[in-house]
Amino acid sequence: MAAITDILQNFSRQRGRNESGPLLATRILDAQVGSRISHLAINQRLERAWIELTGEPFRQHQALALSALRRGEPFALVGGGPTARQTLLLLVCELLHNEAHATTLLLCPDHATATILRQELERINSALDLPIGVVLAGAEDPRSALHARIVVATPQSLHERLLRHHDRAWRWLWAGLRLIATTDLQHYSGIGAAHLAALLLRANRLAGNGGSPLLVATLAEVGGADAVLTALTGQSWRLIAVDDGPRERLTVAYWRGGVERLRESALVALHLSHEKLSVHIHCDESETSLLNPLVDSDSATISVGPFESAAQVLVFAGFPPSPAALRQALEGNARAVILVLGDAPLERTIARLISQGGEGVPALSDQQLTWIAPPINAYVAAQHLLCAANERPLTIDELQTWNAEAIVARLEQHQQLGRLPEVKATWQPLPNGAHDPYANFDLRAAGSAAATLDDERGLLIDRLDPAAYDRWGFIGATLPVSRGSYRVIGRDEEAFGITLRANPNACRSFPLRRCTAQLRDERERRSLRGRLIGLGRVTIEEEIYGYREAAAGVAPAERALTPPLSTTWSAPALWIELPGDLQAQGQLIGWSLVTAVPLRAIGAISDLVPVFAAAERRLYIVEAQPGGNGAATWLFRTLDELLPLAYDIALDCRSDPLFEPLARADMDWLLQLLGGDVVVDLRPTMREQRPPSRDQPAPSTAPLPRRAAEPPPIVRESRAVPGLPPLHDPPIIERAARPAPEPLRREPPAPPEPPRAPEPPRRESPAPPEPPRAPEPTRPVDRAVVPKAASQGARSSSRKPAGPDRHAKRQHNPPAPRVVPTSPPPILPPERSLQPPDQVVRPAQASPTSASPELPPGADAPIPNAAAMVARLRRLREERELREPSPQLTLPLRESEPIEPRFVTGDRIFCVPYGEGVVRASSIVADKELLTVAFPEHGELMVDPSISAVRKIEGPQAEEE
Repeated sequence: MAAITDILQNFSRQRGRNESGPLLATRILDAQVGSRISHLAINQRLERAWIELTGEPFRQHQALALSALRRGEPFALVGGGPTARQTLLLLVCELLHNEAHATTLLLCPDHATATILRQELERINSALDLPIGVVLAGAEDPRSALHARIVVATPQSLHERLLRHHDRAWRWLWAGLRLIATTDLQHYSGIGAAHLAALLLRANRLAGNGGSPLLVATLAEVGGADAVLTALTGQSWRLIAVDDGPRERLTVAYWRGGVERLRESALVALHLSHEKLSVHIHCDESETSLLNPLVDSDSATISVGPFESAAQVLVFAGFPPSPAALRQALEGNARAVILVLGDAPLERTIARLISQGGEGVPALSDQQLTWIAPPINAYVAAQHLLCAANERPLTIDELQTWNAEAIVARLEQHQQLGRLPEVKATWQPLPNGAHDPYANFDLRAAGSAAATLDDERGLLIDRLDPAAYDRWGFIGATLPVSRGSYRVIGRDEEAFGITLRANPNACRSFPLRRCTAQLRDERERRSLRGRLIGLGRVTIEEEIYGYREAAAGVAPAERALTPPLSTTWSAPALWIELPGDLQAQGQLIGWSLVTAVPLRAIGAISDLVPVFAAAERRLYIVEAQPGGNGAATWLFRTLDELLPLAYDIALDCRSDPLFEPLARADMDWLLQLLGGDVVVDLRPTMREQRPPSRDQPAPSTAPLPRRAAEPPPIVRESRAVPGLPPLHDPPIIERAARPAPEPLRREPPAPPEPPRAPEPPRRESPAPPEPPRAPEPTRPVDRAVVPKAASQGARSSSRKPAGPDRHAKRQHNPPAPRVVPTSPPPILPPERSLQPPDQVVRPAQASPTSASPELPPGADAPIPNAAAMVARLRRLREERELREPSPQLTLPLRESEPIEPRFVTGDRIFCVPYGEGVVRASSIVADKELLTVAFPEHGELMVDPSISAVRKIEGPQAEEE
């Protein structure tokens, strides 16, 4: 059989034809023999069965884990993938053989993993003379498994079945519970980790064997695991590395999929299956139904889904939502792992980093993902406290151990819990009608149920975080976020559901928002690169009033939502004082920083939300879930490391028609914050709306439709547990009648902020007093000041052409030279534009012949391309200076009558080719009048009226022109 690397390279050449193929890079991880030990002190019958079943000797990590188990010390097997899970099952069987009446709870993150582990346990049972009974909670009748000793469960079934009915159907489990084993702990992050901590506390207090059950787990290689494990359980854990087992030679490949990410993943899987290889396509749960028709669903060699598989080749259809899944795949027994990259912002940056050697990319670098410590979320804690009180009355000692006295006092105040008349304080739930405290449980939600994602036939596709229900699930939106495999065609506010339809056109959307932020308290602050950053708690009011939409070959468009969607929540947040004046139209600032987080920590893009407060000139990075998920606190500590990566992401999104406004907004403040004190003028300058060049398609200039008379905006009601009191602020605003907002405007809000102009051209003047020019910079800032990310390219000055020729080779035009102004640019009243600031088209480079020599007064023709005119005038001046000596050296000083200046400060003029401007200064140099004029497009320039056609605009004529 040919090597997998050769198979991929040949297929890439076939797919690429005459162009470069989609295979970006490959890397070979060498095989590992592993180490072994001669003996493991376990039951002899189990030893013989294990060797017969696996055909492998025992390893050193198994001896260390067995020693920790017998001492009753919590431990986690780090790394190893399937090997670590096999060791965990071996230890479970050893414990149950030695303790005849003990039971074990095996907790898995999802139902697919639970099914796989049950099958492995059944294989072990078939090899043992005394099999151990196994039951899968939620899939079987518990009465048929009364003699089972191992219960395999998910967090959902543990909450709804094992804990809820602990004193009836599952009494036998809790009476002898000796061990709680949790697999793949890295799947629990943010709100999910807070739920897991509460579930373990509830399970620990129900164990009836006179002591706390032992805690063991498996975990991928992540950073900060010891601190997170301590926060989860309040105990110190021992971390045992599983790196002594054998491993085959592994091929890691990166494939460019683009907008056809799913189709490319299916084609790669089909090609490898034709080479007699078993393939598993790892994808989101929602995309499984889209991939199945693209592959042979009846084939035994190809499987599709978000679960793990023992296939020889693992194909990831896009960068996974949980980056730890990619790391865990590398620790498995697969022969190849292929990552098919799409067009999402993070995937664009990964593709570029791969071309530069792979530093900082998962699977190509040794940098570990960080596991963020779970916060104390009051909404999650309140829900589990109510359930715990239903299972067994809460004691004062338990509340002090859990640090939950304040939450119980709030529940008692709202008639949810009542104190029993006993000597020692004890609480139990009060009757609350039809309220069920076990309802509305989901690992992705803080005290509420997750939104359902259904297809047009009503079949469940997936579930959506309720914090993202309005922000990403409005009608017309595309899901998953930044990928667009589905389009939202319906919303059910009462059933809390979304109806999806497949989106074959690969259209993508991004929300346009209005936000207000109120800082409630500030916990910490520090200085970063001369700017103040802080950590605290904020209350955010958010309104989704429209969305930006882009598809292949179609110019981006903005559409309105009628009525808009409003949300309010309170959560921890990081805030940054931004330099300069920035535009906040649509709240497009800060998304590059949010997108960078999943490349360094376990989490999703939807875990954080950027909010820009223009009045305070602050950028808030707010945790999306009410009560917090811990991401903002982690970002406050590591912001220095994330800023260069965020700039890289913004830089890589300049050519994306959907994310270009986001990239431009983020590059403005990131470049200033990263550059520090540089000799480059980064102050905003005035610019006016310019027509697009001939080679550049104009974006949509049609204004958003005006809203007709409409009912008050629909807002999402509270999804918390019914009857649960608000612990800080309600997660979202209450339903209230609000007046219809004003029609959407395309101009920036009042008072208007001066937009940022493209790089100004050099001042044009042959006069001697002109200051000496610095060498033309090839980068925006000095290499020694700006980090590596900032030196890889300058901001694009034009949009990427859209249309049928979008795959043509891009022409690289050199940027216009810059000069540092000697005084700040003037602030002029901007002209009204039909396009919002994010849609203003920057002037493109044009040929010198496209400039017009003069412009008749009152004409409506567009202003010529000033950049081309400036370049042409500069070239003519340099040619003249080569032929003739400089006036500074040849013109003798002579006394003459003073020359009367034609213009004075404050005059409005019209100059070819720069257009209208205001005279800031007039001076006589070498018998010539030189003007310093402020132009809305170009800033301050020095103009010679004897060379450029300059005329004064006076009186009523100015208004007509």
